[in-house]
Amino acid sequence: MFEVPSCLGDVDCDGDADSDDFFAFLDAFTNGDSRTCDIDRDGDCDADDFFAYLDLFHLDC
Repeated sequence: MFEVPSCLGDVDCDGDADSDDFFAFLDAFTNGDSRTCDIDRDGDCDADDFFAYLDLFHLDC
């Protein structure tokens, strides 16, 4: 069974969304690492993904 992560903004998988996750996302975004930064799964890393990540980052974890 597939489990949805409890904290969607948790890029480094340590159970919370903090500055480490934000900078990990920025690093992936800047380097075009679509495995991490393509939040909307449309094949690229663009402003839509950046703003989508900001929404996830602010969710309660």
